[in-house]
Amino acid sequence: MRDKRFLHSEDAIIRSFLSIRDSASVDYLTSRAQISRSTFYRHHKSVERIVLDYEDFLLDKYVKTVKGWRENRELKFYFRQLLIFMIVNKKIILFLVQQGEKKVFEGLILELEPIILKAINLPKWAKTVLAVYRSEILGLLEEWAKEEFLEDNLNRVLKNIIYLTVTAKERLIELDS
Repeated sequence: MRDKRFLHSEDAIIRSFLSIRDSASVDYLTSRAQISRSTFYRHHKSVERIVLDYEDFLLDKYVKTVKGWRENRELKFYFRQLLIFMIVNKKIILFLVQQGEKKVFEGLILELEPIILKAINLPKWAKTVLAVYRSEILGLLEEWAKEEFLEDNLNRVLKNIIYLTVTAKERLIELDS
């Protein structure tokens, strides 16, 4: 996504996609974007895949980012990096949320789950605890998205995530007993 022509075409596709209220054909979208069908197909397989392509792109980028982190860091480091990633990629994330794809947050959290499980020290049978905890974190991220990932609120969001994480076992273990 570093080629200027590619980015220009992609921007035209997204602007046209966002301006269309109902589902549209490739012909209609390419006409509005003033690009050729072949250009569209270099970017996406179908109009229906546009949102999923962005979700796949973002999650793949995050997976690569996480793999670059050294292990055995403080838990706060991983969550801070997640929040910074969200700020850096807020345009894509907000586009996905606007399209109803809130599961992107879950994909980001799932990538950190091995680190989270180790930090919480949950028994393997505590599936309900993990599900409720995950929902709590997703709720925080969705609320922060409503603030358009305002950087001034990063420390507040981070503090809340850390609180929910370090207290999860104590607060929620009874759910699985």
